[in-house]
Amino acid sequence: MDFCEEQLDSQGFLVGREGDWIFLDWADFDREGPLCGEQMLYCACWRAMAETAAVLGLEQEAFLDRYQELKGKILEYYWEEGKGAFVDSFSSGRKHVTRHANIFAILFDLAEEGQKRTILTRVLNNPEIPAITTPYFKFYEMDALCRMGCYREVLAQIREYWGGMLERGAVTFWEEYDPGAPEEEQYDMYGDRFGKSLCHAWAASPIYLLAKYFVGLQITDPVSGEYRLEPHLEEFGQLDCILPVGDRQLHIQWDKRHLEASWIPDEKRRMK
Repeated sequence: MDFCEEQLDSQGFLVGREGDWIFLDWADFDREGPLCGEQMLYCACWRAMAETAAVLGLEQEAFLDRYQELKGKILEYYWEEGKGAFVDSFSSGRKHVTRHANIFAILFDLAEEGQKRTILTRVLNNPEIPAITTPYFKFYEMDALCRMGCYREVLAQIREYWGGMLERGAVTFWEEYDPGAPEEEQYDMYGDRFGKSLCHAWAASPIYLLAKYFVGLQITDPVSGEYRLEPHLEEFGQLDCILPVGDRQLHIQWDKRHLEASWIPDEKRRMK
């Protein structure tokens, strides 16, 4: 954070030095001036600092003040009422909208509730806004949609997007996947004929989404292992999974009518 403090402009926005590569995703951002998505990540860092300080028993007010200050500036400079969205750049005047900053606005609670509903309609559910083509950032989009209660839509997109890779012969998930790209070009990237990584760990994010939002496992106290279940399994005929909770494992079973959760005994875990 000290390093980031050295990279601020006169308005308190994080900016790159000459030659820096400001990267969020493979997308066509308006990069003139401070990039909105980067300011949102920086803002979320201040909140993370405050939360970490609280856990450590340290003073957190200064971090919260920085979070609120930057959040206010982001809303003032990047929210475009006429677009119903956050724009990439206020410097250029082009009012260019991509999905990324608007996804962060939901994930990091940088948008007001009314703005979130507008973003859902005018950005995330708007086919005119360019689609995300990396499983990496597709995860954040699915996370944001889950937080907005769009479980059926997320499940359909998991089946279509990650399932689309499986239908094209994937045995591991890829660095980038554009369903509209011809199959003969599906392994191309970086201008190379076979330049795409075909095994990217973050592409396995449906596991996280299914556990957190569909099974609905919420860890309420990571120290004691307390949890709650808020399942959304209406679209599943059956489900059987084992999920970690602290140093224990929780076995969850669903058969369309009944949901059962039980701890796996220590001796069975040792045998496995």
